[in-house]
Amino acid sequence: MKRTSLTLSILLLFAGGVWAEIDKAEAIATTMIVKNVAMFDFLALQQGRGLHEHLRGVSFAEANNLIRSGKLVKAYGELQDLMTDTVGGAGNLLIEESKEFKEIILIELSEAEIDEIYGLLPKGDLRSMNDLGKLEPIFELNPRFSNLFWEFQMADGMMSERTMSFLSSDQYRNYLKDGFDKILTKHGYPLVISIDAEADIKGMWTHINQKEEIVEITRQGEGYVATKKVSTDNYVPQGETTFFFDLDFNNCKIQFAQENFTNPFLVDCKVFKISEDRIILSGPVNMGGFQLERKF
Repeated sequence: MKRTSLTLSILLLFAGGVWAEIDKAEAIATTMIVKNVAMFDFLALQQGRGLHEHLRGVSFAEANNLIRSGKLVKAYGELQDLMTDTVGGAGNLLIEESKEFKEIILIELSEAEIDEIYGLLPKGDLRSMNDLGKLEPIFELNPRFSNLFWEFQMADGMMSERTMSFLSSDQYRNYLKDGFDKILTKHGYPLVISIDAEADIKGMWTHINQKEEIVEITRQGEGYVATKKVSTDNYVPQGETTFFFDLDFNNCKIQFAQENFTNPFLVDCKVFKISEDRIILSGPVNMGGFQLERKF
């Protein structure tokens, strides 16, 4: 009977003291790491534009205008959710980092400090860069905690090597690409392929948003080749092939190079539109493409 009473007393002690402190430490770590997804607000805007270009063949300027107009606010919010979910996003990584930060809190901070910080935790997620201002009262109250947090977050620079490795993985990128494709369709921007296979596209073309640059398209063998006639950059110069595709408009390649046409290389591209007066094709995410109009 005495042993039972003693055990119950110990449990009550932990429930009212140490365990409660651990719960508060977990709440702090969860808020700072898992609920703090402001970085992904920035990444969604940055990567969303590149994905939009790649998936729909729009120009960077057009994608940017759609963001500024507010027409795609919900779509980009859903992309941010995709980036941080636990299916294919960074959610599981954030949870693991939260557990690690919790251990640092328990080691480095006193019970009184943990109580104070816990009392200032903002409610809900920190989704935007502006939301980070809600953490200022905590950082002002306890500069030492502020240092602990930023040292943990930026141990290897702007983000940890583990986070960088995950965000740059093909698996993560393909997950975002497939997901944002569905999101764009849901919000009224479905994939549209418009190819007039009978169109005569031979001749001179100019970029819609960069009219100084001119390419000439010629029929060569079983495909079409675009050669730069006037170049406005130091990468692929005048006289060099800039892109080509076959007669079915499937096998599409764009040529890129480093400055002064060093180390040229080919990347896959996708043709979105072929007509007598318009050609649209897009390269890999964040590598751009071509939106051409006939030069008369």
